[in-house]
Amino acid sequence: MKYQMIVKITNPDTPKGMFSELTFKFNCYLSYDPKQYGNGYYLRIENKVYEPFNFDLRYDRSFNSNKPEEWLKSWANNYWSGKNGAWKIKRLLIEKID
Repeated sequence: MKYQMIVKITNPDTPKGMFSELTFKFNCYLSYDPKQYGNGYYLRIENKVYEPFNFDLRYDRSFNSNKPEEWLKSWANNYWSGKNGAWKIKRLLIEKID
């Protein structure tokens, strides 16, 4: 399965009157291997600029194979939480491609 994730983030510490926003477009590839232990799922998140993120979801109890968009949303909100110097999500769009 393939998903596209578009994330617009902003720096919560930006002074008023200043602008700080970045938009990322990620391709998310969910693969399943029935011969593996656990639920058999892996995830790869990539774009043209940065190194890919690879996730082994086989034993991740928060992952539901019927609703992978929820896991992606949760991961994005945790990664760009706006806490401890992290940027914060302003807008998040996740669409299934195929």
